[in-house]
Amino acid sequence: MPQPGPRPKPKALTVHEGRRKAREDPTHPDPKIGIPRKPRGMSKHAGVVWREMVKQLSGLGVLTVVDGKALARYCELHVIVWDALGYIAEHGATQDVTGRYGTKTVDVPQIKQVKDLSPQLLRLEEQFGLTPSARSRISIVPRASDADTALVEFFAEGGAAG
Repeated sequence: MPQPGPRPKPKALTVHEGRRKAREDPTHPDPKIGIPRKPRGMSKHAGVVWREMVKQLSGLGVLTVVDGKALARYCELHVIVWDALGYIAEHGATQDVTGRYGTKTVDVPQIKQVKDLSPQLLRLEEQFGLTPSARSRISIVPRASDADTALVEFFAEGGAAG
């Protein structure tokens, strides 16, 4: 059940806004930005989606090392929904079923599968910032690049030897 009120802001955003409470809150999780381990047992097609999503999400700076299972769930659901949509595109959304009382046109089972799984897929997409409205709510605090870090270390050590 959804919580009332707006969703809480990420800690990085509240720190960036200068809110002291955010800096002092030791209970707020602060996972390391990085690429999570791919869980074992993922399907071959989900593995392809995994590689694509890891590239995209790490490029956005929203992927952390603890996101592996949620991302794997997204990848598996993505494959199931797209396979069902492919079936519907190829075979149609309805089928004729002949029974005791004659022939009746019904939806193919993949229609129910798409209807049932789409909300779950959308929630995961929103969590990872994969929808336009979700991206409007995400704010990334830029981290120093490797080049910037090297420059800072260079000048912290007194610059060029000489």
